[in-house]
Amino acid sequence: MINWRRIIPLIIVILFIGFIQERVKVSVNFILDKSTNVPEFFNLSPEKRIEALSPLKKQGSFDYYYSHGNIQTLYSMSLVQLKALKWLITGLSVLIHLGINILILRFFNSPKSHFKLLYYLSALIFIIALFSQLLGTLLNLNNEFYPITRGLMGILQTPVLGIIFLMVTNFFANGKHE
Repeated sequence: MINWRRIIPLIIVILFIGFIQERVKVSVNFILDKSTNVPEFFNLSPEKRIEALSPLKKQGSFDYYYSHGNIQTLYSMSLVQLKALKWLITGLSVLIHLGINILILRFFNSPKSHFKLLYYLSALIFIIALFSQLLGTLLNLNNEFYPITRGLMGILQTPVLGIIFLMVTNFFANGKHE
């Protein structure tokens, strides 16, 4: 029987983490992307940086990229710090979602073999993503390889793997594969 008292809080946590992660990453990406249009952007004071990018937000249609507010602290960070923060958030999100996927499997009493498979599949996706990033860097094709890396890392930053394992478990447990 499903214990909804454990599942509903987990769903709320998943949504909360997703919104926070997205909010910060979108803000970081906005600064990284739009700062290239402002000469000497990272030599400006945080207030001047906000002032320089604010008009760009008003030009966008209703798009989350343009419609979010400022996270003040991000405007005081250097280019290197912003890029490092983006990867730090990604790494933490991968670990948090691995934990969430483990909880999903536990809450639904999945077999131990699925936990191993989850670890191996997550590790494989992570290694392929790292290889993609490394290859893009070595070939000086970062822009071409980044979408691949981002997509793979995106899979690891969601509860999708845990949900897929539940569906597969249910599919085979009910004999629907025959």
